Amino acid sequence: MNYDIVHADETPCENILDTIATAPFLTAKRLVIIKGLDDADDDTRKRILTALERTPAYTDVVLDVKQPLGTDAIRLLQNRLIAQNFAKPTDSSLLQLIAKEFSDKKKKISPAAITYLRERVGKDSQRICNEIEKLIVFAGKRDTITIDDIDRIVVGDVHETAFALLDFIGTKETKKALIVCETLGIDRNNITEILGLIASHLRKIRRIAALKRGGISDSQIRNQVGIGDYAFMKLSRQVTSLKSREIITAQKIILQIDADLKAGKLGPKEAMTLAVVKLCGGDDAS
Repeated sequence: MNYDIVHADETPCENILDTIATAPFLTAKRLVIIKGLDDADDDTRKRILTALERTPAYTDVVLDVKQPLGTDAIRLLQNRLIAQNFAKPTDSSLLQLIAKEFSDKKKKISPAAITYLRERVGKDSQRICNEIEKLIVFAGKRDTITIDDIDRIVVGDVHETAFALLDFIGTKETKKALIVCETLGIDRNNITEILGLIASHLRKIRRIAALKRGGISDSQIRNQVGIGDYAFMKLSRQVTSLKSREIITAQKIILQIDADLKAGKLGPKEAMTLAVVKLCGGDDAS
């Protein structure tokens, strides 16, 4: 009753203005969310922004826009506007977040450890903050967070699971790879993502190997392949373990098992187990 969502590119402008002006019922405030302002015509956009300059105190308005408002709109609403950017965080912004969180808690951490933590955890900012809290508690009175602390405390995301499986695939250790599988939440989406990551890692290993043969430096390889220090370290050590022919075979195995999983011929747990056994080069888990 005191909450409305309107679409500026679909709803008549007069209706939107009436909605903004309508007083709340039995409460002090009402909320109006306006979507589609980017796609509205210029007249509608101007009328809505002008109306927002005179928004009643009892109405809070959220503008859900794809692009930042122009300077004219910002100047018009400068005394009323609170801008929030909900774009996906970039690598650099996440690294800055990690550095700030540790600094605020009076803990030191090296740039290398910051990068290592980000690559190990992934891009979920909430999970990053949770892992930082765990590391701070673990460090106790120590003022410095180390890479060893991260290894001991931080549980990797699906990317880390894929790296762990790849390690055992490279060394043909089927039993250890199956143990890693036992820690997974076995559902179709999870398994599909991990298989996709392993396939992606295999492609990168082939490219790293080719670039190394061409005498390209490690820093140039990281830039050309588009990976960080942690991923480069993990993938580089597989260059000697996995030959090009084995990688091609492994990619075909993954494609077939993924197709069977999506077709319902294999259940998630059966698909992951079969993938591990075949990728490790065995016919069974013994």
